Amino acid sequence: MKTIPILIPHFRAEEKLKKCISHIEAQNYQPVEIFVRDNSEDNVLFTAAINEGLYKYAFRDDVDYVLVLNQDAYLGADTLEKLVQCMQANPDCGIACPIQLNDDNSVNWGGSRQVFPFGVHQCDPLSSYQEDFETFWSNGAAMLIRTKLVREIGVFDKNMRFICSDSDYAFTARARGWKVMVAAQARVRHATGESGASHNEFINQIKCEDAAYFYKKWLSHDIFKDLAFEGKVITETDIAIARRYMSGLALTPDPSAPRPSPETSDAIIKTGNRFLETGFTDLAKYSFEYLLSLDPNSVEGYANLGRTSFALKQYASAVDYFTKAAALDESSAVLYFDLANSHQFNQNPERALNYYQKALSLNPNFSEAYVNQGVLLNDLQGYQPAIASLDAALSLEKNRADYWLNRGSVHQSNNKTEAAIADYDQAIALEPSNPQAYWNKAVSLLLEGQFSQGWVFFESRKLVPALNVGVRTFPQPEWDGKASLNGKTIFLYSEQGLGDTVQFARFAKTLAGQGAKVVLGVQPELVDVLSSMSTDFGFVVDGDALPFFDYHCALLSLPGLLGVDASNIPFSDQYLSCQPAALAAWKKRLGPATQPRVGLVWKGNATQGNDKNRSIALADLLPHLPTGIAYVCLQKDITQAEANLLSQRPDILRFDHEIHSFSDTAALCESVDIVVGVCTSVAHLSAALGKETWVLLCFNADWRWLLNRTDSPWYQKASLIRQAKARDWSSVFDQLNAGLVSLVQTKP
Repeated sequence: MKTIPILIPHFRAEEKLKKCISHIEAQNYQPVEIFVRDNSEDNVLFTAAINEGLYKYAFRDDVDYVLVLNQDAYLGADTLEKLVQCMQANPDCGIACPIQLNDDNSVNWGGSRQVFPFGVHQCDPLSSYQEDFETFWSNGAAMLIRTKLVREIGVFDKNMRFICSDSDYAFTARARGWKVMVAAQARVRHATGESGASHNEFINQIKCEDAAYFYKKWLSHDIFKDLAFEGKVITETDIAIARRYMSGLALTPDPSAPRPSPETSDAIIKTGNRFLETGFTDLAKYSFEYLLSLDPNSVEGYANLGRTSFALKQYASAVDYFTKAAALDESSAVLYFDLANSHQFNQNPERALNYYQKALSLNPNFSEAYVNQGVLLNDLQGYQPAIASLDAALSLEKNRADYWLNRGSVHQSNNKTEAAIADYDQAIALEPSNPQAYWNKAVSLLLEGQFSQGWVFFESRKLVPALNVGVRTFPQPEWDGKASLNGKTIFLYSEQGLGDTVQFARFAKTLAGQGAKVVLGVQPELVDVLSSMSTDFGFVVDGDALPFFDYHCALLSLPGLLGVDASNIPFSDQYLSCQPAALAAWKKRLGPATQPRVGLVWKGNATQGNDKNRSIALADLLPHLPTGIAYVCLQKDITQAEANLLSQRPDILRFDHEIHSFSDTAALCESVDIVVGVCTSVAHLSAALGKETWVLLCFNADWRWLLNRTDSPWYQKASLIRQAKARDWSSVFDQLNAGLVSLVQTKP
């Protein structure tokens, strides 16, 4: 028998190598010659190590076969013999591989069903492997290569340095008419992935480059087919390889190229959508752009790029892509629906409404289009058209909890709280685990002044993703409202906006009155002003180490735990005060008052959900501010357009560049006669200081202002001036102007 050289790349695993060699020496087939390429110090990686051995042995006339073997692969006593028998029985076999086993004798590689590196090993029960069979690619952990094949096709491709060169060799062999086979009775024990496993970033990068090169060389669109394979779990390595592969794709359409097959298009679409669903939007975008490079008239290519852009909140791009998709398929109600949604989020409501109507003309039973149209109509045309559209949706699908939620929200935004609660109850009945339904119901109950029930449902905010960003957990127990706090330390923390913190911070004084030592975790800009409640309070901000505490509680949970209702809200007269030094500095800055002074705030944070309704355009407000008053601007974020308007009103004093903290704002509030503002943190601050505060409220005002009241149980000095109808400030402006004129006339 001729000698069979055995080529082993070795890297810093002496014990495994010794074990590997001991199994070679125990082979029934002899003679063998062991070639070890030691990569421990001079690491040339797998492919170069194998090629050294191939150049040394595969071109010798006295060598018919060469075995490639990993250092952690342990041959059975008859493995080499069985591999040679497979080769001899199949003269057209260029590569033969053994069945690879785990330590428990289960199969971890018995051929291939899909293409490496995204494919799956064939791992059938060991007993099922009886006859030798052909396979798609070989596994370099153990593969016998016929030297005639090497002389015909050469050595391993050096462009794949660490992985895929074994698969590539099998592909090359098959392309030349050779078979790649599994010798069903040959066995090798090998822990899959040990040789290739690495936490070395350099090696991981090489692996990604190798796999990307392999795909470009052999598989073309198969990368998409493999990733779209049902049941495939996409790993971080898959993502890295896909990103490397896709970055080299040509995205410019080739008019002369044939259009992709339906199977290829479907695979690209499925893969792109899997990327989109798992948050890899860059790869989703690559996928759909690649599809369009292959088929410039692909409706799904444009539509899915639109959905990707929408997910990225690139609404103008989404509009563009959906417009192109709809132009190619004018019969698709779904495309017009997506186009309408994109226009709506791109702040073009009239165009959105047109396309919702177009979608419904194509599909009169499109319930989702009725829902979205209804929500939009509530802003554009009012309550009745909105409800009619939502009624149409519910007539088609009564078991959709989200539809009941949307109709309830429209009722609520029009202060129809009884109808809203009924709809929320329907949603809860359909989806008892939906926290949004409970939260919406809480808001309606609190608007009605049903505090005891409202606070119970108010806790559901902690489960609503958009609201629970400030919720925290600790090993210490959460205070339940029953445990005695006498002599105990409680950590109270803010969750949401600055105004919420100001409004609910008062309850820290209540707990202090029960004997608690209070530590407040609040926004850093509020620490100075909130510290006026008590010199005994401790304060921490984000990033600070937390002190010892016995209990914790969110500030917004305290009124429910304390049984607060409209009749017993504590410290409604005043619970904050400004710092004397800041007050003195601002009084000096303002100088003696020769006219009534009024503080002004006309807008809030633009990211707040209802800001489009609660804030007022400065240009709309200014004509209603009478002369004879020194207006003090308490607004910090002033746009250039607003600055231009203010420059025409010398009676409005600007301090936006001098207000550095809420202590400055508090001192300015204390320095004026009245603070006039929309529902923002400044209004809460002013009222908490005990300053007369006129709060200008939109029709669907926040729950804390209740319904139909001109006063507030939260703040004795707050006067509420409400819109008489939605999106119409005229009645508010009339009352404001009358009140300010009266101030000029009555104040000396």
